[in-house]
Formats: sequence, structure tokens, C-alpha cells
Amino acid sequence: MRSSTQTRYVEGLPCHAARVVLVPKALTDCAVRPAFTQAGYEVDFVSPTGKAAPIDPKSNDKSDPKNLQLLQNKAVMAKIQDTLAPAEVKPNDYQAIFFAGGHGVMWDLPDNKPLQQLTASMYERGALVGAVCHGPAALVNVKLSNGEYLVKGKTVAAFTNEEEEAVGLTKVMPFLLESKLIARGAKHAKAPNFQSHVVVN
Repeated sequence: MRSSTQTRYVEGLPCHAARVVLVPKALTDCAVRPAFTQAGYEVDFVSPTGKAAPIDPKSNDKSDPKNLQLLQNKAVMAKIQDTLAPAEVKPNDYQAIFFAGGHGVMWDLPDNKPLQQLTASMYERGALVGAVCHGPAALVNVKLSNGEYLVKGKTVAAFTNEEEEAVGLTKVMPFLLESKLIARGAKHAKAPNFQSHVVVN
């Protein structure tokens, strides 16, 4: 399992891998797609309910060159407008699942049973599980077939309690991600606020 505050995830994928599931929350989350596609992997987008994924208004800022590049990419936008629902994903067809971040995932992903089942199924089959920023919120309630939480005993990185305090959202969040991961048995590794930090299990 991988978790991080940045997007270095392609290394370590088996060379025969062909497909990756990406669960975006904002248009900017799709910026990780080239890390996979440039290495030769096909990327499919999945959202909690399927169909059109909502675009964070901040991501629709055309003055940002990265946003503009994505907004003008017809193939990417078509996939964003017609995402797969978790139940439509055949776990055996994919070699990795990656959860993008953003504060919205703290509400949208932790209790989504189909995503939990998909993640557990892929993980137990040997697929890579990755997440960035608040993305590990998708993992806090994932249980494996033995009844244990997926994150139990694993070293993970995620948006920290200190970072949440720094952005003034401690009292807004439904839970503090770092604290929840630790409560689920994970070993949370952190770096100074807002610095890149990657861990691999």
C-alpha cells in the first residue's frame, strides 16, 4: 500500500500491468493521470456513484495552465463526465487503485461500501493501493476478508492533524484523518507541514 502527500506512484507497478483505477475528487486530481499514462498504463476514472464526477469550482479556473490543459483534453473530460461506479469495475482487470485527495473525500469516500469492497478485493488479489493528501480517508473503513482493517500495521502518510489545524479546518472535518488512521492501527508517518512525503509498504 502506498500513501503520500505527492504523486509518485508508477514505480513499483509490475511491468505487465495495463490498467489503473483513479478515484478523483477535483479536476486537478486528474493531473496524476500522466504519471500513469506516460508509463504506458490505461487509466479509468471511478466515482462513488458513477456518471459525471462533480468538478470543484477551484479546478475550473482556466487561468491555471494545468487546469486549462485538462479542460481542453477531450478524452480526459469525456471520462470525467462518464465515470465508472465501483460496482462496474472488474478488480481482476486492474493492477492498482489510487485515491486522490481534497477535503471533499472526507465526506464522500470513508463510508462508501462499494469502494471499500473494490479496494479490499483488489488489495487481496495483489493490486497496489495508493492515496495522496486526504485520499487515505477512503481506506479508514476498508476491512479485509479476515476482518482486519486494511491499514492495520501499515505505515501510511496522509494529511496531518497539524496541517488541518494550519488551514483552520480542524473543527469542520468529520474526523481528523491522521487520528482515524492511527485508531485503525496504522503507523502514521509525517513530514513538516505541506512537504512531500511518500511511504511504501
